[in-house]
Parts: sequence; C-alpha cells; structure tokens
Amino acid sequence: MCSSDLAHSHDPYFLSHDRFLVFDNGALRPGATHDYSRIIEVEFDADARRAEVVWEYRESPDFFSFAQGAIGVQADGNVFVTDGINARIFEITRDKRKVWQLRLPPEVWTYKAVTVPRAVFEAW
Repeated sequence: MCSSDLAHSHDPYFLSHDRFLVFDNGALRPGATHDYSRIIEVEFDADARRAEVVWEYRESPDFFSFAQGAIGVQADGNVFVTDGINARIFEITRDKRKVWQLRLPPEVWTYKAVTVPRAVFEAW
C-alpha cells in the first residue's frame, strides 16, 4: 500500500497489534476518477514498513463524505459507521451486508456516533 491509497482518513480502530480499520474519506484521492469514501482494514508490519488493505467496504453507488466520519466494532464483530457529512449512521457485517441504517436530518453533520447498551435505557 502506498500513501496515495489513503485520502483524508479518520478514526483508526485497532483490531490487533498489526491490523486496524479506518474511515477513508477519499478527499483529494490521487488518480481517482471520482470521489468516494470507504471503510478499510489495513494489515501492517512496522519493521518492514509494509502495509496492505486486506478488507474494504464500499457502496454501489459510492458514497462520499469529504470530511468527518468514524468507525467502531460491535461485540458481534459488525462494523459501526458514522458517515458524517451525509448525516447517516449504519452497521455492516464483515461479509459487507448492511444490517441497519439511520438517516439524520440533512443539515446535521456528525463526527462520531457510539452505541449505548439497551440496559442503560431499561434502568431508567
């Protein structure tokens, strides 16, 4: 992987000592024919100065969030995504199926959403 593979990335989420997920915004991506954002998993070897994208989530058609955005991992392994500029929060499985999606009002931008256990609300 070269540095041009990443473009304005946000919110790395470390899965292990040599793997992380990141929201890759895609702003000013060199050589791209159009703008797109994606979620990628990168495996790296710091000593060898090597990194490789080993998993990628993109939509069809592509979505593009030129700034903001975040990711997290649920207890079941699903990826929780905040698509900040597009006012959207969604969850995907590792086999790239969208589990659910929430659309916020269009004028609302959000950087990062977090999940709250149901028990928090049940205790009220």
